[in-house]
Amino acid sequence: MNSANIVIPQIPGYSIKVVSALFNSSLYQFIFQKKFSSIKVLRNHIEQMPLPLWDKESFSEIIKLVDEIINGEEGFEKLDNYVMNKFNLSREEKNYIIKFNK
Repeated sequence: MNSANIVIPQIPGYSIKVVSALFNSSLYQFIFQKKFSSIKVLRNHIEQMPLPLWDKESFSEIIKLVDEIINGEEGFEKLDNYVMNKFNLSREEKNYIIKFNK
């Protein structure tokens, strides 16, 4: 059974690039695995993922980093680190999450 999910957020203040960056981050992969323990991504799972209430500057920075990646620049690690820093994760927590996802 093959399936695909597409997210078209209709959340005021959240662009598709912000949602995409969050859902593809190491932190959100970790949250997903801990919360659902599933290899399948269901619509219900996507709808239950939390979205942070950050300021517009934070969202603008995420969009800028996503645009750099789209334009072929290396930047996923920088974006991933930015997301984890916004959640005030320690170095040890970041390393644990990255190792857990491998």
